[in-house]
Amino acid sequence: MKLTCLHCGKQLELATGTANGAVVCDCTRNITIPNLKKTAIRPNARAAERALRRAFLSAGMINNRWQIALFLAVATIFVPPLAIASIAVAIAVLRDKAGSLARYAGHRQALIAIFLAIFNAILSLSGAYYFYNDQVMKNRQYVQKSAARDLRALAASENSFYSSHGHFGTFDEISFMAPEGLYTLCLADEIKKPRSALLKTVNNCPDESLLEDDHFTAVAVANLDGDDTLDIWAVNEDGVVTNLQNDLED
Repeated sequence: MKLTCLHCGKQLELATGTANGAVVCDCTRNITIPNLKKTAIRPNARAAERALRRAFLSAGMINNRWQIALFLAVATIFVPPLAIASIAVAIAVLRDKAGSLARYAGHRQALIAIFLAIFNAILSLSGAYYFYNDQVMKNRQYVQKSAARDLRALAASENSFYSSHGHFGTFDEISFMAPEGLYTLCLADEIKKPRSALLKTVNNCPDESLLEDDHFTAVAVANLDGDDTLDIWAVNEDGVVTNLQNDLED
């Protein structure tokens, strides 16, 4: 038979059939020996552990702060900064000098909370990072599509001007206004700056840009991601749009 001291947590081994009375624990506390009756029920170690934990908790010898640490660790998957609070609570649990009651004080659960908080924080931040990059890429792809729309509109304006004047004209001559206005447009050495401040003006026109009386190649150019590679699109008098250089792949 085992008796557990609710003051120090020490377990005392008593021979089966010990008479009723009291024994003295190492902490000098008297422990009353209960009057036990024989039953057909076999002892359950896990149930006994749970009962001891509840007894120590009720006696104020341990606390359940490890449950708070675990709760915060789980919530970290939704709110990553909670990992700091979870780890702080778990460390406080580990620093509690529980002695022989350590296994009941939630030290193991506190360690699990620390691991779970770190794991969930990394998982959550990684998910947020990949989601952010995905949204940035989608936005850049949307902006990239505007280049083809502007160039097709430019080719239509040039062909309309050509049918009336017999030659292709400059931006001023055809009074062209880009529908989107996100890319820098080049026609020979002439530059039409973007209307939007989303992308910076590219001051040097690519060599492919040219304007002759009977043919032209207009170019839309932009730097979509801030690196040294430009995104370059071109259109000719036939309205054929070509991606000369893809900034999202290079």
